Amino acid sequence: MFGMVVAAGISTLSDVDWNRRNMVIFAISISIGLGLQLEPGALQHLPATAKILLSSGLLPAAFLAVFLNLLLPEDITKDQTEEVSGGLSAHSEKR
Repeated sequence: MFGMVVAAGISTLSDVDWNRRNMVIFAISISIGLGLQLEPGALQHLPATAKILLSSGLLPAAFLAVFLNLLLPEDITKDQTEEVSGGLSAHSEKR
């Protein structure tokens, strides 16, 4: 059963467009999730209920991934780049 869950997760991740933004979200979430799993002493000052919920690493990683997905900006398009730079990006391309 564990193997089927891993296979389904890998299949889902293979469909992701791995740009810089998605890599950062994935890396930070995995790091926090595994870090809390491997170092439960990081939660020693929290109440017992919070320790139970956060020590598995799954819940904090999921919440962090959703939060970062909402917080980090999407990639900007070429039109938006020209708008922000005042048309200077098109000028520099002509050189």
